[in-house]
Amino acid sequence: MTTPESLQEHRDIDLKLGIKSSLSEVRETISLTFLLWRSSGRVADLQYSQSNGDDLQIKDEIAELLKGLLRSTYTSIGVSDDDFISKINENQLFKSQIEALIVAFELIWRLAKVSFVEQRSFSAERRGGIRYEKQLTFTKNMDLIDLLVAENQDTYMPILLKWATGFEIEIEDAAEEKLIKIFMLLSEEAIYKLTAAGTDVIFNLNGVYKKLVEGNDTVDINGELESKGSLRILKSALSEGLNDFLSYRPGIVRLKDNRELDELSEYQRRVSAYLSLCNFKVIVRDNEFMVDTTPVDEHTPLEATYNRILFGAPGTGKSYTLETEKAQFGDNYERVTFHPNYSYGQFVGTYKPVPMDREITYKFVPGPFTRTLVKAIKNGTPQLLIIEEINRANVAAVFGDVFQLLDRRDGVSQYPIETSEDMRTFLASELESNFLSCTDETEKKRMLDKYRKIVIPSNMYIWATMNSADQGVFPMDTAFKRRWEFEYIGIDDGSDEIETYIVTLPNGKQVSWNTLRKEINSILLKSCKVNEDKLLGPFFLGLSALANGEKFNEMFKSKLLMYLFEDAAKQYRKVVFSGCDASTYSNVCIAYDNIGDEIFSLNLQDERQQESEEDENA
Repeated sequence: MTTPESLQEHRDIDLKLGIKSSLSEVRETISLTFLLWRSSGRVADLQYSQSNGDDLQIKDEIAELLKGLLRSTYTSIGVSDDDFISKINENQLFKSQIEALIVAFELIWRLAKVSFVEQRSFSAERRGGIRYEKQLTFTKNMDLIDLLVAENQDTYMPILLKWATGFEIEIEDAAEEKLIKIFMLLSEEAIYKLTAAGTDVIFNLNGVYKKLVEGNDTVDINGELESKGSLRILKSALSEGLNDFLSYRPGIVRLKDNRELDELSEYQRRVSAYLSLCNFKVIVRDNEFMVDTTPVDEHTPLEATYNRILFGAPGTGKSYTLETEKAQFGDNYERVTFHPNYSYGQFVGTYKPVPMDREITYKFVPGPFTRTLVKAIKNGTPQLLIIEEINRANVAAVFGDVFQLLDRRDGVSQYPIETSEDMRTFLASELESNFLSCTDETEKKRMLDKYRKIVIPSNMYIWATMNSADQGVFPMDTAFKRRWEFEYIGIDDGSDEIETYIVTLPNGKQVSWNTLRKEINSILLKSCKVNEDKLLGPFFLGLSALANGEKFNEMFKSKLLMYLFEDAAKQYRKVVFSGCDASTYSNVCIAYDNIGDEIFSLNLQDERQQESEEDENA
């Protein structure tokens, strides 16, 4: 027996209330979307765009289908095929950033899901002006619109064409009003956010209707701060007349002159009844401190991995790589080094005594994780937390419940965690300007409840280094590892940078550091069968040591010889140090001071002698 497929579990709706992208021409965008769907045969998915340099344009085959649907209409007013397609390519469907399209199509009118053809972050179009090829996955709302349009195609196609292109076409006003009402009905579930009197107001249009029905002449949807996310697009839609009941002037909504308050009252009650029956769940991220709703600064790096671990042998340049790449964050970073005694309290924060005004008081003291989190929320700019030697500590204990936050979608933690009362109070005091001075207990509780749960926001990055030779210190379990993107740095990666460094050994011989390093590695690898993660990377001694002869020889003994003697070649001392007495570390160091590279039985050629021979042969 074949039974229906079980209900699928859908992700919580991300309201994207902090997105700064705008959609300036709403009518033209949603009308063209319907026309593309209709001309393509009412398909479920449509790859509608193709690249044209840094811009987008309609795909050639889709353009032909669209012309076939509308040619009789636009040619009747003297518009050619070329002029028609040229105008279509100016539509916001090709010009706007994907995040604005997502807010409009997925969160307000629910017409389609929008995605890149190639896998990219949704923030990929925030900088540089480049637009990437996109595709649409349509919803059943297209079919609802089509019920009206198919009833009288000759009437509605001119309206949709006028909306999509701005061409001067004679249309029927009554039919246009019906189309407007359809789009109004589709948008009633959408959610918006503004800030008034320092408090976030999360609302839908039903909340606007209620205020008007209660007798208010106008409703202010401006708020005190810059409009973001769906509120930006709502203002554009209202200014274009896409609501059958509401008129709009900047920031202010009122009842249309041609509509009666009683009509709105009855409609508002129907909307309330509908919303009460909806079975979808919306996570209002601000109320649960889902930080993706906070403003993300326009300088967010385009291509940056959120959870990242660089690993490799000692001296392969892991820290150097992070030091170079952190430049894109400016001064917005913090660095911490893990060690065996490092704890959750040090990393996240803990309640502990602190001196204050000659007294000892107790308060929550944040760790680098919480400090970075607060800066990411408060400033809205990209923030980086660097963890050096992440596997030197017991990461399961250090991360604790924060481990759950590492599961991210589009940069934001998928699963929030509960905060302790101490941490909740700290967050409220840092992020609510009037929390400490507030005397209203109800208001103070509301602010605390706002931080009952936390997530990692999309503008917070965590990068770490791991010396793969030290994996045995505190092994990482698979669950922890799979939440990171691991980048391996090979034993010779970056060796070009040290190719020119010539070092002078105690016996007076001048040799290439890179040659000396590779010869030692060859002994470890071939004669001792040592794993690659125990070999010497190009930057094992650091560039400053390579540039200073005296410092090089001191570092060679105290760092490199000690590493070989006590770690990498501990079981193979006689094999590695075959040119000297390797019974003690002191003996090896004394031998190095006398015979240099010969302690390894290498007998490397002196660079000066090689240069002399090359000159003679020239």
